[in-house]
Amino acid sequence: MLKSVETTNRSCNAVVDFVDEGSDYSSGRINILDADSTIITYLPLSLPAFRDSTDGTAVANTIYDNTAFRDATAALFDVINRDGSSAWSGTVSTFSGVGDLKLNAVVLYQDSTVSLSSAFYAVPR
Repeated sequence: MLKSVETTNRSCNAVVDFVDEGSDYSSGRINILDADSTIITYLPLSLPAFRDSTDGTAVANTIYDNTAFRDATAALFDVINRDGSSAWSGTVSTFSGVGDLKLNAVVLYQDSTVSLSSAFYAVPR
């Protein structure tokens, strides 16, 4: 069954708009985690975090750099809202891997800068 573009966009916007909800943090963020789900770093998102969906895909606005809090291997990520609730999560890999989030390197060293050039959320039609 094929969804209409409007339905797909509304579904996508509902998820990405959830990232902006809450008041505990100044913005949503992308947590980068190891295989045990222990945080390595987080990347703050702008407010609003994502642009409106086009054809079922919403692109992140500004993603701010941060430094790794400790030496670790990134394996997972979690996009959380301003109250700390998860909007969605997935796996991390290098660009040659199959992870949902791609990094230049998954081995992160304490105090090294971690950055993402872009991110998006997509809902299939």
